[in-house]
Order: sequence, then structure tokens, then C-alpha cells
Amino acid sequence: MAQAGVEPAARSTTPRRHSRRTWIVLLVVVVAVVVVLAGAAWYIINSGFGSVGPPVPGVSIWHEETQNGFRWFFGYWTPEGVDPVPWTDLTFEFTDGSHTAYWSNISSQDLDNGTLTTHGYGSQAFGDMTVRLNVTDIEGNGVAEWEDGFEITTAGGSFRWDDVYLLLLIWEPNGDHIGTDFIVWDY
Repeated sequence: MAQAGVEPAARSTTPRRHSRRTWIVLLVVVVAVVVVLAGAAWYIINSGFGSVGPPVPGVSIWHEETQNGFRWFFGYWTPEGVDPVPWTDLTFEFTDGSHTAYWSNISSQDLDNGTLTTHGYGSQAFGDMTVRLNVTDIEGNGVAEWEDGFEITTAGGSFRWDDVYLLLLIWEPNGDHIGTDFIVWDY
């Protein structure tokens, strides 16, 4: 109510300035919301809900020396439920740090005949020697399982006792290394 003879004050048209405390509270709320949303997204992705593709398998492998190379065998596959893994999903990489042989042409059809099956996947130059890959599927069912295996041998030249060799087993759906083995001579 206006008093007689006194005019009411005109309202200001400039925006009202918030105090510094208001801005700090607003910033804390925004940061808290971002942290909660990021945590929820991390939980959802890592709990399997919203994950992309099948679970990535892993496998234990061990080797033994053969007359002209090495033979590997599969142990247990992890996590539970990913076994069997089709041979087609596997790539083999063998290296000494300077040279690499790489086989990605593995076919489950080559190894699926209902009986013990061994199939050769070709030779590759490896420094001053040639190496080849042979894969054995014990049941002949086209999938890599417990005690199935593979062999890398020389077809000219020989492995050197003073070199360290690394085998990488690669899962093709996403390129992850799912099995590794070092060969270090014990001489």
C-alpha cells in the first residue's frame, strides 16, 4: 500500500545476482549428479546388463617340446559357460620379438568330422626358418575344448635355444588375447 504523497519504488529491471554461496551449492549438486550417474553406468556395464557381445573366454595352455617344435594343449576355459569355443574364433600368433607368424585362417569345418582330426594351416617364413601350424581336435567336433591342441613345428631350420618365444591365442570376435605361453629354454 502506498502512503499518501509517497510513490512506490520502481522495480529494478536488472537481473538479481546470486550470492557466491548459491553458485557453490549449485556446483556441488551438479558434480554429485554426474558422479552418481557415472557410478550407475559403470555398475550396469560391469554387471553384464548392457554389455556388448558374448563374454570373453580365457584358457590355460601348456606346451611340451617335440622333435622339431612345440605342442600346446588346452586346459580349463573361463568363465564358466563359454566352452566350447569354435576354432573359427581363434587366431594364433607366434613371435620371438623379431619375427612373427600369424594364422587366422582356422576353420571349424576343417576339424568337424566326428573323430580325431588334425589339420594343417600352412607354413610361414620365420627369420631363417619356416614354421607351420597343425591343429588337433580330439573329438572332431569343430570346437576347442579341454586337451585339444595345436603344434608349431619347423619345416626348415630349427628353434634356437637362446631365444624366447611367445605364443598368443587371440579371440577373433574382439581381438582379445585369451591365452599366452612363453617358451624359455632351460639349458
